[in-house]
Amino acid sequence: IGSWASVVLDKFIYDASSNSGQLVLKATKGLMKFRTGSMSSRSYRIDTPAATMGLRGTEFVIHVYEGGGT
Repeated sequence: IGSWASVVLDKFIYDASSNSGQLVLKATKGLMKFRTGSMSSRSYRIDTPAATMGLRGTEFVIHVYEGGGT
């Protein structure tokens, strides 16, 4: 997470015995690098002011600009 970024962890549930759960983040501003983990590809969601992303097993960088654009 970048130095002026704002990210809210809305939901995190994880069961280590089955590698299942759910992660929901809200990125409101700044720069963030994200990499999915061992949960199912449908377990991750990132919300921004401009879009909602469903992740399918990847690594990426997101930049939410002031004013809400991504």
